[in-house]
Amino acid sequence: MRPTPDKPPVPRKPLDKAPTPLQDRCQSCGMPLKTGIPMDQAFLGTAADGSPVQEYCKFCFQNGAFVEPTITLQDMIAKSVSHMTRVMHYPADQAKELSTEVIPKLSRWQKSDPTAA
Repeated sequence: MRPTPDKPPVPRKPLDKAPTPLQDRCQSCGMPLKTGIPMDQAFLGTAADGSPVQEYCKFCFQNGAFVEPTITLQDMIAKSVSHMTRVMHYPADQAKELSTEVIPKLSRWQKSDPTAA
């Protein structure tokens, strides 16, 4: 983070707690799903029969299918960075670093066909 004459450096956002393990994240976007709060269930995706699925969040997976079935890994990283900077107020470089580190390791992106659940 190099300061520019007209803009001071943006400080990194401190992590409030230990990072969420990969298995406790949405396996598409990386959103933490198992944080230990009662609201966790409200963010789970759903199977075709409407029952909750443990692997994906409701923003990525509904009614047994991906909400954006053709999204690419790079587009998912960009979407995550955008959310982290706009909503969570992460500095852009930190959001990109975290997204680039986590998302490619998730099971959706490890499959030969990432559009299949």
